[in-house]
Amino acid sequence: MDECDVEVFACALTEAWDLCGGSAKVLPAHTLEEYWQRLKGYPLVSIQHALDAHILCPDRGRFVPKIADIMHQFQGNSEAQALKAWSKVSNAIRRTGSYESVVFDDLCIHCVIADMGGWIRLCCQNDTQLQFSQHEFQKRYRYTCDQVQEKYPSVLIGVIERNNHHKGYKLPPPIFIGDRKQALQVMLAGSKCRKSDSSIVVKKREQNESIGSM
Repeated sequence: MDECDVEVFACALTEAWDLCGGSAKVLPAHTLEEYWQRLKGYPLVSIQHALDAHILCPDRGRFVPKIADIMHQFQGNSEAQALKAWSKVSNAIRRTGSYESVVFDDLCIHCVIADMGGWIRLCCQNDTQLQFSQHEFQKRYRYTCDQVQEKYPSVLIGVIERNNHHKGYKLPPPIFIGDRKQALQVMLAGSKCRKSDSSIVVKKREQNESIGSM
């Protein structure tokens, strides 16, 4: 996580603290700071997933989430999270396809798809190839969620945006996949230095946005 994630992190932890019956009515500032220092090396989305899982756990959910509880959720749910992430990607491939640029509500998905060659390449695979890609995706996803992600592509570029860039046309807005608010956060926090010519595409997108706001 970055410093810009502190507020969202604090809200998620405070909500879990309240729902699980924290002894203090307000989460103490020094406790929040301790959690932040111990967990800031993990992606925000992974923290949110872990807190949600803790709240719903019949045994552990009766108590406020300790740092060890959150770490336990990382380890215990990595397979399920990877499968859930692939399901989201698979549905987007079928419903959206390679022509539209997309933004998921999970930055780890962006990291993995970028490392696997990009959105267009993934969408163009046949069913047999996608079966192999699923295994690779889930393996990479589990690893990625355990790492600090300083840079990732803010948008996964589709065919229309790629072609419009080469022709100098206006760039289309991306399709948000999943929670729109979270997807917007992923896009805004994403790196503007993307693979191949994508950094140029981002600059072109920003130019169009600037013209549209004039």
